[in-house]
Amino acid sequence: MKLYQKYLVILLLILVGFIAYFYLQNKQNFVNRVHTVLLNILNNKIKNEKSKAFNFAYSLSQNEKLKQAILEKNTTQGYDILKQYMNTLETFNGSKIHAQIVLTDFIIFARSWDNSDAGINVKANRPDLQEMKKILRPHLAFEAARKLVLIASIPIIYKN
Repeated sequence: MKLYQKYLVILLLILVGFIAYFYLQNKQNFVNRVHTVLLNILNNKIKNEKSKAFNFAYSLSQNEKLKQAILEKNTTQGYDILKQYMNTLETFNGSKIHAQIVLTDFIIFARSWDNSDAGINVKANRPDLQEMKKILRPHLAFEAARKLVLIASIPIIYKN
């Protein structure tokens, strides 16, 4: 093999090495960009879900019939109001949301999916409600229950 052929082969190998290096470098940049875009989409989706959950909880906390049912300790009426809200929400929004009303003594007043657990104390399972009772501010967070759920808790304040 002649000398210029050896240089040509070496030059070709160096060129292939550079091409491989830049290909892998661009591939990593592409993966990083896709990762960033997917994280932004996920963060926006989470923010949207939090906003919807907060808005729903807030609108439910402003329901005068529900406040009256709580004052009268009428769990049947509370369940009916929650069930009606859930049906309306599912019809117009397509979202399946479960709502639960807990009294200040941490007893379940009503649940939207079934009312069989009304009267159960949830103080041990919901430390967030204890904190919310002290500060009287809404609480919005993801919690690990049977599955990962978004919990929006809003205190219903009626005449202090």
